Amino acid sequence: MSNKPAKRHHLIPQFYLDAFSEKGKLQMQELAGKAYLVSKTNAFVVNDFYRKTDDNAENALEFEDHLANVEAIASNALRSLRNNRRIDLEEKSSIAEFLLAQWARGDDFRSASRSFKNLALRDMARNSSEKDVRLFHEISFEGPVEDEEWESIWKRYTCDEGPGFYSTVESSFSQFKQLTKDTKQSILLTRKWVVLDFGRPTLISGDRPVIISDFQRTSNSVLAPGIAVAQQIIFPMSRSLALILERESDETETESLEKRLYSIQWMTGKQELAEEINVLVALNARKKIFGHPSDMNSLRDLSMISRPIENWITASDWGEATRRITELKDLAVESFKDFSREQLDAFFAMQKSQGSNGKGPQLTFGSF
Repeated sequence: MSNKPAKRHHLIPQFYLDAFSEKGKLQMQELAGKAYLVSKTNAFVVNDFYRKTDDNAENALEFEDHLANVEAIASNALRSLRNNRRIDLEEKSSIAEFLLAQWARGDDFRSASRSFKNLALRDMARNSSEKDVRLFHEISFEGPVEDEEWESIWKRYTCDEGPGFYSTVESSFSQFKQLTKDTKQSILLTRKWVVLDFGRPTLISGDRPVIISDFQRTSNSVLAPGIAVAQQIIFPMSRSLALILERESDETETESLEKRLYSIQWMTGKQELAEEINVLVALNARKKIFGHPSDMNSLRDLSMISRPIENWITASDWGEATRRITELKDLAVESFKDFSREQLDAFFAMQKSQGSNGKGPQLTFGSF
C-alpha cells in the first residue's frame, strides 16, 4: 500500500445517497443488526479501496478517477431524466454504464470474483497431479517452495474454499473495464426501460443498489443469474422513483430494437409494488440497507428478512474459468517439465536478478 495519506473512497456515490437523505443524514440499518444515523460523506467509505496495489504505479488512483467521471456524467443524465422525463441515447448510455459500474465496483463483486477464481483453481488442482500443480504454483510465484511449505499450500489448493488468493486492485479494474465497455452497455440499452413514479417517498436502498428480481440467498451464498440475463434489473433512483430494466423474450417484444433504444416509459407505481421492491433491496443487500431518517421502522423490519453474508460467493458455473486456468497450468508444465530442480532454482534466481516484481499471483490471475 502507498505511504501517501489514505484517500476516502465511496463505494456508493454521494449524489446517489443524497436522494435518500435529510440534510445530509441517512438512516443506516445493518441486516439483523444495529441501526444508526450517518452522514452521506461517511457512508460506505473505505480508505484506498481503489488505489493501485503497486506503490510505484503510474496514476495510482486511476480506478477512482475513472469512477468519478462515470458518476459525474450519470448524475447529470439521471437528473435530466427526473426533471424532463426523457433523455437522449447518449444520456441513456451513461446511465447504463453507471448501473454496470455500480454493480461491479463494490466489495461484494471483488469478493465474488476472488471466490470464483479460487474455486476454479481448486477444481483445476483436484483434477491435476500434485506435481504439476506445484510446478505451476512455483512458476506463477517465481520461486521454489520447500517440501514442508508445499504440503500446507497443497491442502489449501484442494480444500473446499480453494487456495484463498486475493485479487489486486489492478486486476479488479481490468475486470471492471471489461464489464462496463460498450458491448456490455448494449445489453442494458436493448431492454425495456420503465420509470415507476410512486408519487410519494416510499423506497429505500442498500449497499447493492442495483438489484435483480430473480435472486435468492442461502446462509453463506447467493443464487442469482448474472446481470446480463436477469429478468429485471431494478434501481431505486430516489425515495419515489424506481428505474426498471426488463428483459423481454422474442415472443413478448412489442417494440422494434431502434424504438427500445430511444424510449423510456413512465408509469404510476402502486404501493404494493414499492413494498416488493423494498423486499428485493433487502434480499440483494450484502450487509446494510439505508433510507431517510423517517424510514427507521420499515428499515428495521426489512432488515430481519436477511442476515449479512461475509463471504459473498455467487453460485455460478465456473467451469469455463476452470478450463482456462487448466490450460495455463498445462502450458506452464509443458514448458518446464524437463527442468531439474537445480535448473528451476537457477531460472528463478535469474528472474529475480533481472528485476522481476515478484508478484506471482498476478501472473496466475491475469488471464481470467
